[in-house]
Amino acid sequence: MKLLNDVDIRMLEEARDTEETLTEIVQEAEETAGEIYVAAETTEEMIEESSMDISMENEISELEKSFLNLSIVQEEEVMGKDIVESFGFFKFVVPPLICRHPPPATGRDDDISKIREILDDILLKMGYLTNVNMTANRILCGPDHKIGNCLLKLIAVNDKYASFLPEFPLLHLRKSMITILFSSYNDAGLIHILKFMRDDNRQEWSKLISAQHIDAATRKVKRIGMALHLAFLVSFVKHLSAPQCEEFLNDMNSLQANEVSMKWSETLEKFLNEGSSTNATFALHRDIMQHCDAVLAVSLAERLGGQQGYQLLLAAVKATLPFSFVNGASSYGPYCLQLLYHHYSAGHFHSKLKETLYTTPIGKSQKNFACDSKREMDHLEALEGFRSGSTISSVTSRMSLI
Repeated sequence: MKLLNDVDIRMLEEARDTEETLTEIVQEAEETAGEIYVAAETTEEMIEESSMDISMENEISELEKSFLNLSIVQEEEVMGKDIVESFGFFKFVVPPLICRHPPPATGRDDDISKIREILDDILLKMGYLTNVNMTANRILCGPDHKIGNCLLKLIAVNDKYASFLPEFPLLHLRKSMITILFSSYNDAGLIHILKFMRDDNRQEWSKLISAQHIDAATRKVKRIGMALHLAFLVSFVKHLSAPQCEEFLNDMNSLQANEVSMKWSETLEKFLNEGSSTNATFALHRDIMQHCDAVLAVSLAERLGGQQGYQLLLAAVKATLPFSFVNGASSYGPYCLQLLYHHYSAGHFHSKLKETLYTTPIGKSQKNFACDSKREMDHLEALEGFRSGSTISSVTSRMSLI
């Protein structure tokens, strides 16, 4: 009897162990099922989010495409060749040039005695000092305003220096216009707008010393100008009635840029004038936009060249002269006035000469560069020739190219 009881007890214990094991298995199965359910829900949420992201990306891409269809939004480095040509601006092809003589010299740009020495050397080598008849063929000279002011002073005291024909320094003109623009509208918050137009996260701004700095500043001014144009365009569309708005959007999608401009320019100008007369903030941003357009006009004129480019340059210079004088541009304001005087008093032949040669290609480049831009490039070439480790032969070959 005792033996049977022991067997029964052992069987009961084994059954209890088996029941506990089954309970653990069931609990593990329930936990696994819960994890599977949670994973399924997570997967569904991820699928929904990915579908939402895809739809959002599609909407954004469609929005970008619609904005790219607007004539005002273009690529960063490309001015929009088709749009520029649609308004009648075409790049001028410069005729073949015999040579270009940047005289090598060292010294300060505002040292008038050094400038006189260099100019006398050029006149002597060109034969202008020995043959008076050759002085009718004037030499185009477009350095920055420091050298240019020295040239103008020498022309005023000695007629022999009138053989040199002063020209606008487009690179340094852009520098002056950008400096005046941001210094004038600093308190209006233009610097804060500029922070959203930069390519990096640096807090410090580079000074406009080299041509690369001036070109980078021009790109940022272009972005500000396009943003303001787009803001005024959106405000103009909201101002239109429903039928006019529909007609305007249809024209933007179907017509060429110049056709849209001819049809709607009068209405847009009326809207801008009314807004400027009733809202000071509206007028402020319109003025900033116009000054940004003037900087871009000078940049575009340098690349275009020819008569069209020169007329665009003159229009930009004349339009910004009052703004320059009001805001204390003591260097380029009076200097540009003297350059305008020399341009219109040069005669028909030399005026056409200036329009043809004020900006030309350099080296193997297909782009046109102004006289002072090419001078900056010559400086870079000279610095490369005299870097550490250079030999006499390498320096001589480098300088012979310059």
